[in-house]
Amino acid sequence: MAITWGNTSLKITEYRRVGGELYFAEHELIPDPTLSGTTPQSVLQAFGRNRIKVYIEGYGTPSEVESFDTDKNAATSRTLTLDFDNNFTDTMIIIKLEIKKTRGITAITYYTMELIEV
Repeated sequence: MAITWGNTSLKITEYRRVGGELYFAEHELIPDPTLSGTTPQSVLQAFGRNRIKVYIEGYGTPSEVESFDTDKNAATSRTLTLDFDNNFTDTMIIIKLEIKKTRGITAITYYTMELIEV
């Protein structure tokens, strides 16, 4: 089972993926009195979508989590692979990273990160 950020294995405790929301606009047309009342008198225009966002809570070694921080600060894009989510794979960057160190535990560092597709 591959759960990776680039070549680094991820240990995930919580996960959420927000799909790219589609945007539509309805524009009214000049009314046509010859059309029946069941015919729309507007046009629907689609104009893109938001980018996919992924929210992850997990843990790793201090060096792994520090490498996430380095990637975030450099806006490094890597491939995120999540086998458990219908083999989700996308090229993303880390846009937010919160590191939670627990006093007395030096082998594990907890983190929360937000990624966005590029």
